[in-house]
Amino acid sequence: MVVERFLKENPGFTLEKAEKVLPSIAEQYVKIFPPRDGCDGSFAARIRRRGEYD
Repeated sequence: MVVERFLKENPGFTLEKAEKVLPSIAEQYVKIFPPRDGCDGSFAARIRRRGEYD
């Protein structure tokens, strides 16, 4: 997946789990599927530079 590859190639960044912000609908990423969710599809990942907002 694109996010995992980016994090592997850029060790100065970390993935912030989506469940911190949207615990009722997300775990690691926000994934919205048209058949399941009845809307346009979408994907979101929150990536932070290490050391920011610690």
